Amino acid sequence: MIIGLTGTPGTGKTTIARFLEEKDVRIVYIKELAESHDFIESYDETRKSSIIDVDAVDKYLNSSFSSDEQVIIESHLAHLLSIV
Repeated sequence: MIIGLTGTPGTGKTTIARFLEEKDVRIVYIKELAESHDFIESYDETRKSSIIDVDAVDKYLNSSFSSDEQVIIESHLAHLLSIV
């Protein structure tokens, strides 16, 4: 089962994910994944935020995980991914 942990930025997604990670739940942090695999399209100077290539992340996740694996995808973008 693949679960998306999503919501408005600043509401505690990462805090909850870190807590679950301590309980040996597998967590994929989309921001870290995007940075480590060069899935960053650009940078928004106004918002001081990276623009993530959601299609590239989605393609990567779909080739890396199957729906029978137990993993939580953490990001305010998780609801945009077809794998969730």
